Amino acid sequence: MRKLLFASAVVALAAAASAQTFTFDLEPSQEVPPVPSAGSGTCIVTLDIGTGAVSVSGSYSGLSGGATAAHIHGPAPIGTSGGIVIGLSVTGGTSGSVSGGGTLSPAQVGDMLAGLHYVNVHSSAFGGGEVRGQVIQPAIATAYGGNPVGSLTVASGAPQVGTVMAFGVDNPLGTQPAGSLAFVGVSTAPDATFAATGTGFGIPGWGMSGPTGELLIAVGGPNPVLQLGPTPWAGAGSPAAVNLPVPSIPSLIGVDVFSQGVIVNLAGGGPAFGLTNGLQLTIGS
Repeated sequence: MRKLLFASAVVALAAAASAQTFTFDLEPSQEVPPVPSAGSGTCIVTLDIGTGAVSVSGSYSGLSGGATAAHIHGPAPIGTSGGIVIGLSVTGGTSGSVSGGGTLSPAQVGDMLAGLHYVNVHSSAFGGGEVRGQVIQPAIATAYGGNPVGSLTVASGAPQVGTVMAFGVDNPLGTQPAGSLAFVGVSTAPDATFAATGTGFGIPGWGMSGPTGELLIAVGGPNPVLQLGPTPWAGAGSPAAVNLPVPSIPSLIGVDVFSQGVIVNLAGGGPAFGLTNGLQLTIGS
């Protein structure tokens, strides 16, 4: 049920945006076979799932020879080669930019969402390609906001479609007793005050390290889209594992969600509520 609720809420967000964004590195080690080059680069691919429109922007540097061409290739997983899907433009020599775009067929849209396309930059030194990057979105978790550092972490896994990630919820200061209950809220946006000022909305009595804790996720309807827990907390340094099942739905790829934990003390002898730091999750492929 939790997985379905998460899917319905976050997929609605993804559908409203319609565009999926993939940010990835271009590396000589991804070429087939890998090439002896010091080249590198970064690339952003944006895909409109409904229309198939795709656009590419990126940069490269340190190539062994001047760039001669670039393409989107596929279908091919990492470690294999595929044909040209869309031709791209390169500007510059051993350092420069790559750009362009086109329209994918419905089948090709499915291939891209499945991680079966890659961007390849060819050079005069390596005609088959000097730097390559698979069009995938890495799963990323980034801590933000105040409240004790390390109070909300990724205990295991990653925010990746079709997997289960576990949050680690802790009060590293030990100001609440063991046996308190850990919860995590997941929202489609950060708290509005934090988004505007970089400091969350202060709630008196909800601090682990002081009288006030920072609210870091949106809580106005329909947020939070998911409330996870409770899970018993064993004490400082022993984070409570709270699972987040991420559905195997490609339209979730590239979606950002925002999470925050709270430890609830029902026994007394410390703050009744303790808010954690926030985690921004970019759902990966």
